[in-house]
Amino acid sequence: MVVLFATAALAWVVFSTLAVDPAALTAGVVMFGTPTSVSTFVYTTELGGDEGFASLNVFVTTVASIGSLFVLIHLIG
Repeated sequence: MVVLFATAALAWVVFSTLAVDPAALTAGVVMFGTPTSVSTFVYTTELGGDEGFASLNVFVTTVASIGSLFVLIHLIG
């Protein structure tokens, strides 16, 4: 869950520095606070990685994002 908040916080800093409009700031922060499941699983299966670990990553980041997205949307919105 820390990674989801860390990437969202980094996105907030970068987008704030670039002085984008509020809609782009919100979209960027929320996007970086979402689970990493799609890219993790695709890269793992295509490159012959540890599918068990990728599955665990999908599960953990998806469950953690339930809480993190509520918090991020509340803070940004």
